[in-house]
Amino acid sequence: MPEHCTNHPDRPSVITCFKMNFGYCQECLDTCEACTEPCGYCKTRSGCVIYELCRKSESVRLKREECED
Repeated sequence: MPEHCTNHPDRPSVITCFKMNFGYCQECLDTCEACTEPCGYCKTRSGCVIYELCRKSESVRLKREECED
């Protein structure tokens, strides 16, 4: 697991995106900024904790709508 958050390098990572091997801090997970690819294919999605926690969030919904445009 990466030691530091991809978005906040000064913070430790608490979870990893297995597709991209990016680490994310608790804030990124809480605000659902941790899903790197909500629109594209992800072979680990069926078991992804990040996706399951954030799939119904407003930020992920907006990212999906951007992909559809």
